[in-house]
Amino acid sequence: MRRIEQALSNDGRENPCAWDGIGARTLWYAYAISLPEGRFNRTDDPLIDVRMVRSYASGKDRLWGWMLIVSTLSFGLISIAGWLIWGD
Repeated sequence: MRRIEQALSNDGRENPCAWDGIGARTLWYAYAISLPEGRFNRTDDPLIDVRMVRSYASGKDRLWGWMLIVSTLSFGLISIAGWLIWGD
């Protein structure tokens, strides 16, 4: 994320993510970079300019994005399963 924002700044472009609520900007970058454009990665997303971010992303960025998405979803699923199994 830092590398992409620095490259954007060097090219005179503004920040592609309009809002960073509680660090959610990182997940928006991961989704924009890693997922194909479509239902879960809309190009008309009002919170992030998907096409601009994708144009500055490298293969390494896509890998890191996938790792973040998978780990976040895994944590959520394991947490829910633990709550269902062991309760409060």
